[in-house]
Amino acid sequence: MPGARTGFVVGLLAATIGSGCRSRAIRTVPSPPDSLSFQIHELKSHGQAGSETKSWLGTYVKGGKSARFRIELTLKPGKGDLGLAFSSGAFYPEPRSESGMLLHDLARVLDAKRVPVPATRKRKIPFQVAILGQGLNENLSGDPKGSWLATKVFLGDDEAEFYLNLDPLHGEGRFALKDSEYGNAILKYLCQVL
Repeated sequence: MPGARTGFVVGLLAATIGSGCRSRAIRTVPSPPDSLSFQIHELKSHGQAGSETKSWLGTYVKGGKSARFRIELTLKPGKGDLGLAFSSGAFYPEPRSESGMLLHDLARVLDAKRVPVPATRKRKIPFQVAILGQGLNENLSGDPKGSWLATKVFLGDDEAEFYLNLDPLHGEGRFALKDSEYGNAILKYLCQVL
């Protein structure tokens, strides 16, 4: 994954320099035009400052159906001028989850051509993650300090990338498109646990 990470860092640096104001670019959550919101509730947290693992229950409700899944993420403080950190996490299935509508809506947001039917269900889908920032705001109005955690998730061997942003304070999470070419690969992985 070094190639993807290097390309990502170079791209973020170019966007930051191009914006003319590095601190403003880094203090906001990446806001692609389309995203899918869901509710989160923190389940547990363990570790120490500098490497804390948190777990959230994600819930997506639509049309009388409720999709449920867990997100686990090891948080590390950002380093360098850009404040980035690289870490890992995983998605886990939850019992009694009705995920059809979630997968359908995710396919639309991520530009996937279809929702695959998994041959087998997994107990866990691990991922690598770039932590773009913590304590971020959605926009530049008001208090520059916010409650969002912005990440970019890498699934498989650089097969799929997307943004996963979490606001634990207000109980909201968002899946967001990074690039249309990854849509089908993202769904191939996520449908095994969602």
